[in-house]
Amino acid sequence: MADLTLEQVTQRMTAVANALKERLGARFVTAALYGSAARGEYVPGRSDLNVLLVLERADLETLEQCAPLLQTSRAELRLSVLVLTREELRNAADVFPIKLLDIRRRYQVLSGEDVLKDLTVAFRDVRLSCEYEIRNVALKLRRSYLMMRPDVRAMLAPMRKLLPPLLGVLRALVEQGGEAAGGGDVVAAAAARFGFDAEALRAALATRTRTDLTWPELERTYGGLIAVLEKLAVAVDQLPTS
Repeated sequence: MADLTLEQVTQRMTAVANALKERLGARFVTAALYGSAARGEYVPGRSDLNVLLVLERADLETLEQCAPLLQTSRAELRLSVLVLTREELRNAADVFPIKLLDIRRRYQVLSGEDVLKDLTVAFRDVRLSCEYEIRNVALKLRRSYLMMRPDVRAMLAPMRKLLPPLLGVLRALVEQGGEAAGGGDVVAAAAARFGFDAEALRAALATRTRTDLTWPELERTYGGLIAVLEKLAVAVDQLPTS
């Protein structure tokens, strides 16, 4: 099957969302695109289609009714669904501030109400969650260095897994601070604000597509990335929360 364009996957997911709304009735609140598809960064055949599904209740009976429609589209659309109840959406901003801030920043309602427009996320919650994520990445990278060096392939796996969420953390920090928006260079904006080496982070990001890395190159990249994370964690810890 040919890779579907963003317009095609959006049309097909809209049809699925409307079918869910019809099947669930009053239990359906909204279905909305977020992530790369909403940001204009969708790559056919590579990007997941991230969909937020908000329901009045998410008991097993309701989920069972949703499952057949979503499972049918899972492989074709590379579908990844996040399910929240309306109450959870109202109350979870302090627990999942980075995720909900990312969704609220850029989304597209496919069917139902726009329950995201009035969602508020407090910066104190963003700051705490960002510091946690930064320190967690540093801890995992240190562990992989201790246990896997000098196996390039083994050490690349955790780095490649941890870097995309780190970009989400940086985006949350700089946009909350007003330094960057939309498609701006989030690495440059974060480096300017927090004083870390932007090129060290860019070198780490470049490993996601490199197939020819040697051990000395990877070791230097690891060291540079860990230094970035250490400096960033200290800076974020010192941010005012009000």
